This record gives sequence, C-alpha cells and structure tokens, in this order.
Amino acid sequence: RFKNCHSPEARRAIHALQKFHVGGFIFFNGHPADIRFWSNWLQRESRYPLLLGADLERGLHSVFSQGTILPHPLAFGAADDEQ
Repeated sequence: RFKNCHSPEARRAIHALQKFHVGGFIFFNGHPADIRFWSNWLQRESRYPLLLGADLERGLHSVFSQGTILPHPLAFGAADDEQ
C-alpha cells in the first residue's frame, strides 16, 4: 500500500514501471478517492497504458473501504435451491 508518492512502495512501483515496463497493477484495499489518485499517478508515471484491476468478486466493498457488500458466489448458486 502506497503511503505517499515518495514511499518505498511507490518508488518500487516506479522502478518496475521504468525498468521492467510492467503492464498493470491490482488494487486490494483503500478509499475510492485514494484508488483514483494512485491510478492516475501510476498512469502518468508509465510510458504505456496500464491495465488496472481489483478483485471485486464480493462487490466494491471487498476492495474499497466504501461500497455494497455482496454474498459469496456460492450463495448466488444456491439461491434457487430449496434445501
């Protein structure tokens, strides 16, 4: 998790962008405004368009600090099961 643009984590991300030309990043948690900031910042620092992702299997709340919590996919699969 990046604390600021000069944190060791942010410097490692920039190093990966510049030296290895990584194609994307995945977000695991944070406030939506922070995710927007870091998405824009990483894209500005990259020479190429980035693919940005997040694990949204259980809805936005599983990654972002705000959002709707959804049930596990197993619950959806069993929704029509009378047992």
